[in-house]
Parts: sequence; C-alpha cells; structure tokens
Amino acid sequence: CALPIFYPDHKVYTRWIMLRKEPILESMNKDWEGQKALLSENETVPNIAEVAWCISIYEAVIGVRLLRQGIQTRTSSFDPDGYHLSVFNSVDGLFISHHDDDRGSSGLGMMPSRKE
Repeated sequence: CALPIFYPDHKVYTRWIMLRKEPILESMNKDWEGQKALLSENETVPNIAEVAWCISIYEAVIGVRLLRQGIQTRTSSFDPDGYHLSVFNSVDGLFISHHDDDRGSSGLGMMPSRKE
C-alpha cells in the first residue's frame, strides 16, 4: 500500500549520491539483516528522500526508470510504526511502501549508494 505521509526528517543534502542502477541481485528474498550483509565497505543504505530524488531525477533527465515494475528497494528510513520504507515504480509513478525487516520478498531488494 502506498503511504500518504510526507517524511520531513528524511532529507537530501547537497552532495553527490552515487546510487546503483538496480538492486543487488542477491538481495532479493532476503530480510533486512541479510540485505545489509551484502553491502561492501564502500556502500551504505540511502534514506527514502535520497532514493526517491535519484530515481525521479534520473528518469526526468535520462528518460529511463531505474526500478522495473514489480521491483522495490528498501531504504534506511522508517515509517511511524518502525517498518523500513521502500520505493517502487508503477505506471502511475513512484510509490512509497513499508516492509517488515524479518521477511524478504522476491520483488524487494536493496539499491545501496556509495559512501562519501
């Protein structure tokens, strides 16, 4: 379900954000801890604003959607109930959802960004 909530504490700051173009293939079907274990020492999990901004701007400038339909990427941000937020594309645009950290899903991966 798409959450109709704005997250003012999740911000994009003036800096380069080098986000992977696709989720780590091996991150699908893994829970949060399993996904985090796949990160290299040079990667981090971006927040919801960073992921949404990168995906939106990339599509606007390049004309290509980074997330295929049916694929979601988990972020470092939490909703008010403590679930990690995820982002996915649909024919209607970009949506925000949430997922339990203890479960994986075949369409839920992780798109890390490079650490500064």
